[in-house]
Amino acid sequence: HTALDAALWCLEILDQLPNTTWPSRGDFSIQNCIPEVQMGIHSGQYEEARAHPATGYMYYFGAIVNRTARIANTAKPGQIMTSKATILELQQTTSYIEKKQ
Repeated sequence: HTALDAALWCLEILDQLPNTTWPSRGDFSIQNCIPEVQMGIHSGQYEEARAHPATGYMYYFGAIVNRTARIANTAKPGQIMTSKATILELQQTTSYIEKKQ
């Protein structure tokens, strides 16, 4: 996936959160609550990936994963933070798209 894919996914999630129906558990309902999420995007190659044996979900390892977590941690709720590497990749992608149009 690309930095543009990641940015569009983050924007989609932030857009859908207010309209999401959340399950109730007994006396507790979060219907009127919107989770506050912090998101971070960093571009690069992970060092290792393994599928979880029971779920099949992929787990990624390496410095890039740690850096992405630190970037996400700098975001305020509802914000998407990116690294300079991601901004440069997004600029190259949008420049390419503009030239093709």
